[in-house]
Parts: sequence; structure tokens; C-alpha cells
Amino acid sequence: MIGFAQPAWLLGLLLAPLIWYLHRSGPVLRRVPVPSLEPWREAAASAATAGQRKRADPAWRRRALIAVLLSLALAGPQWSEPAPPVTVWIDDSLSMLAAEAGGTRLEQGIALAQSALREASVRDVVVRRLSEPATELENFAAEPMAAGSAIVGSREPRLPPPQALDPARTHWLVTDGADADVNAWAAVAPIARRLQVGRAADNTGITRVSARRQLGEDEALAVLVRVLNGGRAPATRTLQLLAGGRVLDARTIALAAGAAVTFDVVTTVTGSSITAQLSPGDVLARDDGLSVDPSALVRLAVRMES
Repeated sequence: MIGFAQPAWLLGLLLAPLIWYLHRSGPVLRRVPVPSLEPWREAAASAATAGQRKRADPAWRRRALIAVLLSLALAGPQWSEPAPPVTVWIDDSLSMLAAEAGGTRLEQGIALAQSALREASVRDVVVRRLSEPATELENFAAEPMAAGSAIVGSREPRLPPPQALDPARTHWLVTDGADADVNAWAAVAPIARRLQVGRAADNTGITRVSARRQLGEDEALAVLVRVLNGGRAPATRTLQLLAGGRVLDARTIALAAGAAVTFDVVTTVTGSSITAQLSPGDVLARDDGLSVDPSALVRLAVRMES
């Protein structure tokens, strides 16, 4: 298939008819040769009668040909093979919901993939998310924000076996590189192109909040909170434990890069949801807070036999 690197230069082909027009001779009046103008000095003027137009200067063909060839050369004709069918794999793990300049990483990744597909003139496109590899994603051709909102929530990737990827298609991956499992999968899977998004490398989040009845105290709860610094630099955060509009516990924690810490807090507030909240927030707001509902706890009768 023939294409052009700079198709705008093809407008120069319009110079050919313009050159022909400029080489035409003007209107020529009918001529009658006479030996003298003396007999017509007293004659009344009459409307001019148009004569035959002369043929255009033959040089216009050469000049028009030069203009046409120059326009084609500047347009850069090139032969390109049809684009192969592409399957785009979207990493929809939690880190892809991190908000950065220009939207979430998921929206940025979708916009980057859409631009790359247009640039490669790909017409056969299938889009799948790593959390549901068997399901095709719809509305991918919509605006990045609308397409991103179609991916509701975030889930752990369920990575398909590399050998299960269709060998008849070219496979692209959109990811932020934050998930080690996804990175390991991409290293062995037949991924032809990796579209990387995300610049922020710092994130501290709450990975677990759980509650249980305190042994020996029926009206008390033991709440466990785990905080992980998943970034590449040390981080300091304030952790608050909230319930019913009250602050049950507040403390400042300092975490080295990649470190995690677990806290146990005993409270007698059992009638409302308990929320662990980190401040200040970071680019991934979804893991700055996590709640647990103690009303789901039930008492179980246990009989101990010796």
C-alpha cells in the first residue's frame, strides 16, 4: 500500500492547472490589415469582436511537470505493509488508578494506546484487561476518560499463560510497571510493544484493616492495621483510626522504602464502621483509607472437652 510521509505537500499538485492558466495568451481581437487608417478616421466606433485565442505557451507542460514531481518528492511516497491485528492488554491493577498530571495512569495509558494505534494505522484491535483476560473491553475508541471509567474498580491481575496468547496477533501491553508479577509475565510473554505510563514512584498505603473480639472483654475490639511504603524513598505519614466521628488513635509513622509496619489498637467502640486513614495523601488516594465493619462479627459457641 502506497502512503505519504508528508501528504500536505500533495496540495502542490494544484499548481499544474495554475501554471497552464498563467501561460495562456490574453483575448485577441479580430485583425483586418489595411494600407492606411485615413479612411476610418471619421468612422464611428463599434463593439469589439473577439478573435481567436492563441494556444498556450508549450513551455507550461515542462514547468507543470517540474512542479508535480517536486510536490510528489516532498510528500515522501512510501510503500507500507498493512498493519497486523493487535491485541492491547490493559494493566488495571490498583496502581493504575494513581492520579497524575493529565488524569489517572489508566486514562493516560488508554490515550497513549489510542494514539499509537492511530499512528500505526491499525484497524483490527482487540482490547483485554489483565484482571479479566477472557473478556474483550468495549468503548475503547471513546475518549480516554470515558474508556477509563468503563473499567470499574481494580482487581488483582489474572495473568494468562504466555503460550495462550494468540500467535496470529501482535500483542501490546499498557502498564505502569508497578506490579512485579506483571513485569515478570511481560518478560516471557510475546509482548511486541510495551506502553509505559506513570512517573510518580512514591506511594504509602494501608494494606490491611481487621477487627476481632478482644479475648476476655466482650465489648472490646482488637483492631489490626498494616501500612506499607511501596515507594523508593522513606516516607512519613500520620495514621488515624476513626469511628463514629471520633478519633480512636492517632500516631506518626516513619517507614523506610519497601518497609511495612503493623499496629494493634484496642477500642470499645463497636457500633460503627472503623476507618484507618493516612495523611497527607499521595498520588494513589484509593489506598490512603480502608474501613472494616465490626457488625459483621458474630459470636460462636465453643465447647472445650478434655
